[in-house]
Amino acid sequence: MNITDLFFYFRKKKLIVMKSLNLSTIAITLVFSIPIFSQDLTTDLLIHYPFDGDANDASINGFDGIPNATLTTDRFGNSNSAYSFNGIDEYIDLPISPVLKPQLPVTMSCWVKFDEIHYTKTVIATTDFATDSHSGAWINTSSAGNFAGNFGDNTGNTSSPNRRTKVGETSLVADTWYHVVAVIRGPQDMDLYVDCRNDQGSYSGSGGMIAYSSAPGSIGRKDSYYGGPTSYFQGTIDDFRYWNRALNQEEIDKLCQYDLSVDQNEVLNNFAFNVFPNPANNKVTLTSSKLELVKSYKITSLDGKVVKSNELEESIDITGISNGIYTISLFDINGISLGFKKLVIN
Repeated sequence: MNITDLFFYFRKKKLIVMKSLNLSTIAITLVFSIPIFSQDLTTDLLIHYPFDGDANDASINGFDGIPNATLTTDRFGNSNSAYSFNGIDEYIDLPISPVLKPQLPVTMSCWVKFDEIHYTKTVIATTDFATDSHSGAWINTSSAGNFAGNFGDNTGNTSSPNRRTKVGETSLVADTWYHVVAVIRGPQDMDLYVDCRNDQGSYSGSGGMIAYSSAPGSIGRKDSYYGGPTSYFQGTIDDFRYWNRALNQEEIDKLCQYDLSVDQNEVLNNFAFNVFPNPANNKVTLTSSKLELVKSYKITSLDGKVVKSNELEESIDITGISNGIYTISLFDINGISLGFKKLVIN
């Protein structure tokens, strides 16, 4: 596939679109809320678990996870499209492979929702589930409830001299979905992102360079305390990705553009409107204090196909449109976009 090709990966209402675009194209495309993936984001992608009904790897590598967790509803309301973890004994193991134990840099990203913000319940993932030893790279929260990226030197203990850590500044809360990214390059060179914003933060620990045991990586658990019990994650995780390289700022922006765009609404020119019901199955109605400014509407699928357009109607018939996630965009008399919202048809 060359850089002008399109690659569509669609599973249970989740779409990845990869295309090489210039900035002017991106500006136009955003009006229709089409998620855009740079082809570069597949480079050195070791694992991608969409968690759509299983823990299979959607990358070309086939590193399927071994689930011991419970399928649940994702952030879009799709059933069996994320995994919940009970904080007691549930986890998903990565397969054992030297490919999954690279030297730095590495990047991990996922969507996460914590049931409880307590450092013994917030270990999201580790690339090495060693017993009584900080090893591999892992993401979790600090004791204060801030997102953290870490790596360990596998020297047989779980204290500060055995790890390197960066802790971000955002205070996370329970029952809220967060998009988190950790880029880990070295002891004093890590970047943390919460909801696509650089979370800044501070460093701690004095461990050596990253090293591994023979254990598999694991999502939802880590043996964090020497001689103590394993820490198990309590909450929900979705769309886990793992690269054996550092994503740059442009790539993180593009990752966020996909991961956030289907779950956000764009309001332009201070024009706010509502769509109800949403989700819907036969008709939708638009409301706004400035509805007189609207001349026409357009309903667009996530692959950019216009499935319906017309002058504004009191009630919009959607019975002929297939189930899925769309955007509904509004335009004024001059064809200028006033804004758009996500529309779920079921």
